[in-house]
This record gives sequence, structure tokens and C-alpha cells, in this order.
Amino acid sequence: SDIIIGPDEDTTWTISSQYAGNLLATSFVTPIYFTGIETITGGSATDNLVSSDGVGTPHAWVINNNTEGTLDNVAYTSMNSFTGGSGNDSFTVTPSGSAITTIAINGGSGTNSVTKTSTTNTWTTTTNNQVDLTYSTSTINFTNIETVTGGGSDTLAAGDNTDRDWTITGAGEYTLDLIAFSGISNISAGGGNDTFIIAITTPLASPL
Repeated sequence: SDIIIGPDEDTTWTISSQYAGNLLATSFVTPIYFTGIETITGGSATDNLVSSDGVGTPHAWVINNNTEGTLDNVAYTSMNSFTGGSGNDSFTVTPSGSAITTIAINGGSGTNSVTKTSTTNTWTTTTNNQVDLTYSTSTINFTNIETVTGGGSDTLAAGDNTDRDWTITGAGEYTLDLIAFSGISNISAGGGNDTFIIAITTPLASPL
């Protein structure tokens, strides 16, 4: 297994495909490109991890804890910020290490999704395509997200007093703030005037 350990200065790591990408530190004139690498490790400064801006390129992220996970099968450690590219980025949250305190993840400009099917979760929206995931003592702030898949016993909440339109599309399925949610069992409206729109086209096997 091949590993790259980054310098102790601010560095941006870009993953372009499985086991390939580049790193660019503040003192570098040009990026260093790599292939055939299974693990990347950040230094003691700020390390930013991004998926390549290749047009239409999908990327698969697994978020294990605050600083560790995988991106396109490249295992990463000691990363501090996370940003998707112009392709479709999928984020699967499956904490296997220490509990996540609070981190921010930007999905980028593609059509991006988040999946968290373990534990009981709360998803809170405050504006379009932005959702906060909380479970236990962990919080992840997502931006630029279009689809969320919960674990089936999750709560979807409106996080402020803004008037909102909720669209009910099926059992446990809702659209709120331009995000399509599934795997939801409870909803919590905010302090504004909320409108619920029924948009179910097929019979339900179970009640809402």
C-alpha cells in the first residue's frame, strides 16, 4: 500500500480518479501529480480535500470521522475541509472512528447526494440545498446537496421561522428547500407558515 504524507503547510489535495490526483502546497510552484496511491495524509497545517472538476466525473466519498474517510477509494487522514467538484458527488456517512464534532462539506456544482442509514438522525434545513445532519453528539453541515437518504426513523426539520412549502412525494419522502429526502419518519415544521403539498402518484403500502 502506497502513502503520501503532505507538508506542514496549507495544502490542497485533488482526487481525479481512483488512486490518482495531485497536491498543491502554498510553497509549490506547480502541483505534484500522483497515481497508484492508496492513502494520503495531511500535515500539521490546513489540508483541503477536493474532487476533480472534470466535467461530469462522479465521485464517491465515505466520511468516517472529522478528518478521515475515503474519496474514490483513496483513504485520507488529517484533512480539514471537503469540497466536491462539477461532477456528481455522493457522500456516505458511516462513522467508524471517533465521533464527528462539527465539520462542513460543500458538495460542489454537480447533482450531489448524502446517505446516512445508520443510527437515528435529524436533518435540518435553513435554506435551499443546505442541510445539517445531527446524530448523537455529531454535526455535519452540508451545502449544495440535492438528495438525502436517511435510515427510515429520521426526523426532517425546518430550522428557522421562514414560510415553507413541503412536498410529500411518498411514504417517508419529502422535498424541502430543493432537497429530495427519503427514509424520514418524523417531520418538524418551523415557526413560519408552512404549506404541505400532496404529490403522491402511486398507492402507499404504509401510512405517512
